[in-house]
Amino acid sequence: MWVEKINDKKFKYTERYTDPLTEKKRKVSVTLSSNSRQAWNQANLLLNEKIAEKIKRNEELPLTFGELKTKWDEKYKPTVKESSYRTTQVYLSLISKYIKDDVLVKNVNSNLIQDMLDYYYFEKNLSYNYVIHLKTFTGMIFKFANRRYGLKYNPVNGVSLARKPKTNEEIKKEKDGYLSKEEVQMIASKQKSSHQQSRYSLITKFLFLTGLRYGELISLTESDYDGNKITVSGTYDYELKIKTTTKNTGSYRTIELSSNAKEIIDQLIEENKLIKNNKDKYIFISKNGNPISIQAYNQSLRAVSKELNIDKKVSSHMLRHSHISLLTELGIPLKAIMDRVGHEDSKTTLKIYTHTTKNMQNQLVEKLGKIEI
Repeated sequence: MWVEKINDKKFKYTERYTDPLTEKKRKVSVTLSSNSRQAWNQANLLLNEKIAEKIKRNEELPLTFGELKTKWDEKYKPTVKESSYRTTQVYLSLISKYIKDDVLVKNVNSNLIQDMLDYYYFEKNLSYNYVIHLKTFTGMIFKFANRRYGLKYNPVNGVSLARKPKTNEEIKKEKDGYLSKEEVQMIASKQKSSHQQSRYSLITKFLFLTGLRYGELISLTESDYDGNKITVSGTYDYELKIKTTTKNTGSYRTIELSSNAKEIIDQLIEENKLIKNNKDKYIFISKNGNPISIQAYNQSLRAVSKELNIDKKVSSHMLRHSHISLLTELGIPLKAIMDRVGHEDSKTTLKIYTHTTKNMQNQLVEKLGKIEI
């Protein structure tokens, strides 16, 4: 360190250091009002702090799980949609209920993670997939610590969750996870004849004919329709009351419409001309001009299905799965089905595809058994 006199009341203290990025010599300096021994000691302290800040390469690992989670959250939030981020917060709150924020990071081990998963799955009876999401987000937090702070281990590695034996109810739910064309017709017809539910009837038919996610359906505007096809360019965020981007890149797609699907849109666009509060030109709106909420629509499905003695947990998403099943029965290739419904991962599509083709094979064998030769 050396000092330069600027004037009678100012002295500039300077020190050299090596920049770890460029390996070149750099200088830092500080100006004080004295050249005394005390000033030299003060300057030395200040310069060392400046150099330490300049050459700091790896941040220190946060001591507590709460601090680490907050650091991860700051980096994670800008990378996802607002709706996805809100969902993430629900998972994080459950993780934090089990692994308290003041728990030291060094004490979070595989046994603790395993106990958390077992607790939520076996004792709290959360679904298997839901608990796997808890594992995924916990793993993401520690992968962040591996990359950012050089943590040498990830306590989630090696942790697994064994499935419970399926109950009769779960087996029935899987088997009854789809609606037949006849059941859809019954539901739509019942909705049409019910008080103020004619638009629900059109939604039921359109979802079955297109396989759209409900948020995609509600976000459709007149500009997304060219008379023959629709462009799925987003989904609707009910909390923000705006149209946002699609779920993933594969979800952005163009869908050719059948004549009966086109008739539904044409009818709604014509009827919507009488509705004043629809400046964004959404197609599937209520009489007051707002996109029809998924809660109201699903409530209609459940009520109507109960009246019709359809013993299934009918929802808007079941209509999407029923569309995939319908396309399978029509002999449409798996890849074409995935493109139409916007699935990037074949897992969900393949599960429905396999289930439907198995039923088709059983029906085939049954029909062959009735042939007399």
